[in-house]
Amino acid sequence: MCRTFVALWMLVGSLGCASRPIAVSPPPTEEITNQAPPPTLERARAFERGTKVARDYAAAAQVYEQLCQEGRGDAAACSRLLHAAAAGRGFDDDRAHSRLRALARALCERQHHAIACYVAAMSYHDEGDVPPALLAELENPRHSCEAGDVDACELVLGEFDISGSSGREARRRKAAAIACAKDSIAGCAYLVNDLGECAYVPGATRCRDKQLAQWKKDDHSENLGAFGKLDAACSAGDTDACAAIPGREVPRKDLCAARDYNACAELGCLGDKSAAAIAEAHGGWANCHGLENLEAARTAPVPPEPVADPPLPPIVPADKQPFETLAFRKLTENDHNGWPRFEIHNLGKRTVASVDVVAYGYDAAGTPIVRDWGTRVQQAIAPGAHVEADVTDMMRHSDVPDTVTTFDVCYEGITFAGDPTVYRARCPNVRKKGALASNLAGVVAIGLHPVLPWEGQYNHSWIRRAFDDAWIEAFEKSHPEVMIDTDDGWNRGALRGRDDQADIARATAKTEARSDQRAIPLALTAVAIAYHLDGVSQLQLSAATLARIFDGRIKMWNDPAIAKDNPGIALPALAIIAVRAAETRPLSVAFAKFIARAAPGVWKLARGKTWPDGVRYHDFEPGRADEVKSTNGAISYVELPTAIALDLPLARVRNRSGAYVAATAASTTSAGEYAVVDAQMSFDPTDAKGAASYPIVYASWAVVDAKPGDDAKAHWIRAYLEYVLGDGQKLLERDHYGRLPASLVKRALAALRR
Repeated sequence: MCRTFVALWMLVGSLGCASRPIAVSPPPTEEITNQAPPPTLERARAFERGTKVARDYAAAAQVYEQLCQEGRGDAAACSRLLHAAAAGRGFDDDRAHSRLRALARALCERQHHAIACYVAAMSYHDEGDVPPALLAELENPRHSCEAGDVDACELVLGEFDISGSSGREARRRKAAAIACAKDSIAGCAYLVNDLGECAYVPGATRCRDKQLAQWKKDDHSENLGAFGKLDAACSAGDTDACAAIPGREVPRKDLCAARDYNACAELGCLGDKSAAAIAEAHGGWANCHGLENLEAARTAPVPPEPVADPPLPPIVPADKQPFETLAFRKLTENDHNGWPRFEIHNLGKRTVASVDVVAYGYDAAGTPIVRDWGTRVQQAIAPGAHVEADVTDMMRHSDVPDTVTTFDVCYEGITFAGDPTVYRARCPNVRKKGALASNLAGVVAIGLHPVLPWEGQYNHSWIRRAFDDAWIEAFEKSHPEVMIDTDDGWNRGALRGRDDQADIARATAKTEARSDQRAIPLALTAVAIAYHLDGVSQLQLSAATLARIFDGRIKMWNDPAIAKDNPGIALPALAIIAVRAAETRPLSVAFAKFIARAAPGVWKLARGKTWPDGVRYHDFEPGRADEVKSTNGAISYVELPTAIALDLPLARVRNRSGAYVAATAASTTSAGEYAVVDAQMSFDPTDAKGAASYPIVYASWAVVDAKPGDDAKAHWIRAYLEYVLGDGQKLLERDHYGRLPASLVKRALAALRR
């Protein structure tokens, strides 16, 4: 069976193109039976909706076929027939593939049906270039949409608009409004897409009702009108409309019984073997990984309704210590991660300019369960005033577990208007409920900040890692007179490090230190090759094979080069989906350096050279790793701790000794042990010798002042880094990092003490 064409139509089908008749038609005056009355669109729709008959998608498809007459008959029936095949409803996969191309072309040529034209154009991929006349129909669907073509509007909604990215969101919402006004489920569903988040949380109905209440409060009549249309169509039996409303989805068993073969496949993902057999026989398809995650979210215990803290008593601003200047009041509204919004009240006499906040969640017994990364609130708060704020930001957050019932906050930093001082505290990783922020009197504070490449790329996991937190926690525990203030932010971290606003800057290359600074090595990180290949639990790859995979020359998993690396392994005839990060990322640099060194002449993509179109780009590491986890056929490179945290299968990589080695903390440490260290303390663990060495490894560094002086802070900076190079190395392998070689540690300690 050919899944490429049907998979394409699954994508287009998700637009709801054939679910357009959202208007609720009155039931027929005569009872519909299965005794072959004249075929009509209303009869087919009755079978789809279960109006006075049992829902039966195969019966509906049969009526549509009779009316469509191979594209020569009723155009609306042809459109519905295309949708039925795409959605796996009553249409066998083989039969769909054999007829859809001709049907799409006929409907396109006869009616200029935008979605049929799109499918027809895609069908030429195996048969040569798309005819210019056909391509012209697709050049700018936005204009056709604005002229009232609902099919064109749905192409715009599906991001098939090729007229440019500027203002895309505005164009899509406009297209949705036009389509919804003409009773398109896709258009109406887009206008209520904020409800989509409710499908991924426990208590979908409660979440949906809260969003509707907010729309009413904000007078979002367009959203409410779209929801009303969907709700009415769902009540009339339209399952596509129900799917757009969290809490009203038609049970998969009912859909499978009606011969929705994709619903059968979804049941198969959830363990229903008989449904899986039906799906297999008819070509039903489902993304099992994504479905399992969705089901886990839907079936989790529903958390209690958030309750706001009582109003604070009247506030009379007074002279207060910085961390006594603020009061916190929790509100009932939660953000998209489950953390409550809150009010920050200024109890002091000075205007607060910014506040750094960290949040904690506790279970019913008061046990700390989760700590959030926190956020910086940069709204001015006048004396006696307050502002509303979110705990989390968009890029860094921790989702709230279902067992969390209460919340608390901690303030890490405060600034006041007209005062350049940043008042700092350190919020602990775990905090008992109700504990107050630390009193900083007499504490020596050390600033630890990142140094970034000047390309301006913002940092992610490579700046603040597990070993940073472990070292800081252990050192502060044994030295309570010291507080290490961390800033793992974005580009402001680069400025702080390079402008001497940080006492210890973090870097990924020794060369990032200025001439008046000194670079001290910290730890080693392995760049793991993560893959997702159903049925293949062990995989081996050489540098030459990796080079050809990521430059697009190897396109299939059963390529002879991969088979040569994996004798005796049955490799599937499946397309490779390679996913890369930005080339300035440390792991991208390490990956490219290894391939260029281990397979000279094979790697063609020098720095700055355009990557092939077939290689996907995802710069956010957790997102890149999740794409591998959820996509059969995908491969990417990620840091080893990330791969282990997400339980990703990892390929063994051929090293200089000819051995295929797994990425582990031990093999990362081995690479460091075999790296040559020169008199300037430079070393390179990439493609190191040693049969047990993993070949794709890079180092992290600390950058400090070359002449730190003799004051208390300089003493503690040296003491902290001496700890990192000593007992701190013992903590690295626990978090899947590599230790530094002993010869390098010796030289680094000597450099610190000079």
